[in-house]
This record gives sequence, structure tokens and C-alpha cells, in this order.
Amino acid sequence: GTSEIANAVENSSIKHVLYISSTTLYEGVQGSIDDETEPICLYPYSYSILRAESQLLRLKNKCKVEILRIPEVFGYSPCIDLNRGLNHT
Repeated sequence: GTSEIANAVENSSIKHVLYISSTTLYEGVQGSIDDETEPICLYPYSYSILRAESQLLRLKNKCKVEILRIPEVFGYSPCIDLNRGLNHT
């Protein structure tokens, strides 16, 4: 998984990592989210995403690490909050 990727990056000359993550980390947050909003994980999937991000963030002294948290990569979810993220209309 992500820890193997982090190990490979650590032992390479890679200078920049862009990790596509998810706004699922904010499922327990009420209202709008921004860069300062702390994740509130409610389900195991969210915790696994947070652990994956932390595996890569440990590399930030070696290379540039950016995490892009995006909602609804594809399709439509009837449960989506249209006042959040990129799905705002």
C-alpha cells in the first residue's frame, strides 16, 4: 500500500509527491471546510486514508509532498453536501 510507496520514494531521487486523497476525512465536520479544518473520521475507511497520508507526510523533509483532497472523484452521490468542496453548484 501507501507505506511501500513511501519507502520507495524515500530510497529514490524523487523530489515531488502529489497524493490524491479524499474529503471523506471530513465526514464528521459540520459546515464548510478549508485548509485549517481538522479531519473528523467516523468510519474505518477514513482512518485508513488518514494513515496513508501520514505515511507520505513523513517524507516532507526529503521531498515536496502535496495532498489533494477531492470530493466525489466521479459520478453523483445523493448523500453529497453541495455546499462543500468542488461539487458546489
